[in-house]
Amino acid sequence: MKIIYRYYINEFIKIWLIIAPGLAFIFSLLEIIDKIDDFQPGKITILSIFHYTALILPRILYYLLPMSLLICGLFIFSQASRNKEIIAFKSAGGRMKMLFYPFITAGILFSIAGFIIGEIVVPEFSDYLLDFKK
Repeated sequence: MKIIYRYYINEFIKIWLIIAPGLAFIFSLLEIIDKIDDFQPGKITILSIFHYTALILPRILYYLLPMSLLICGLFIFSQASRNKEIIAFKSAGGRMKMLFYPFITAGILFSIAGFIIGEIVVPEFSDYLLDFKK
């Protein structure tokens, strides 16, 4: 059963590493379009836009962490259900409750990482962002 748990966690992380940056990219583009007027007139360069994007990226990732984890979990279990992997797991003697334990553990670890990002990284980058806008 440990092989199955490892397989699902690996798939979960692979999908999350695709979904999280994709959503962050979309939201950062929307943020840049919204805040383009705040830049100093005549001093907008590609480098300043990339710098601004790098400074807002931790905040966006912090906001999108729960949503991306939920989408990823739904995607993994819908694919497993579509491929009848859940039925195969149950017929092999596995319990559904046991299948969710690695995801609960991963959720706790992601929550701790989100707390650290929200309390340490995002305020530091926000200070740099205020200096950048001046």
